[in-house]
Amino acid sequence: MCLKWLEMAIKKQQTQTMASRQRILILDDEQNFLELCQELLASLPSHPEIRTTSSGAHAMALLASEPFTLLITDLKMPGMDGFQVLAVVRRKFPTL
Repeated sequence: MCLKWLEMAIKKQQTQTMASRQRILILDDEQNFLELCQELLASLPSHPEIRTTSSGAHAMALLASEPFTLLITDLKMPGMDGFQVLAVVRRKFPTL
C-alpha cells in the first residue's frame, strides 16, 4: 500500500515538474528503516535517486543544497524531530 502511494506521488510530481529523474530524501533515526526504504524505493519502475539521513539538521542542509521532489520523514526523532523539519520545509521549500 505504501509503495503504491509513493509511486503515485512520484508520478504526480513527475508530470508537474517534467524532471527526468525523481529525487527522494528519507529522514529517519533508525538505520534499518532507512535501508529498507531505500531498497523498496529503488525497486520502483521510475528508478528514483534516493538519499538518506538520520539527522533533521543534515536533512535541512541537503534540501538547501540539492533539489528533491519528495521528502519522507519520521516524526519522532531525537534533536530536530519530523514535525520541526516539516515546519521549516513548508516555509523554505513550499513546492516540495
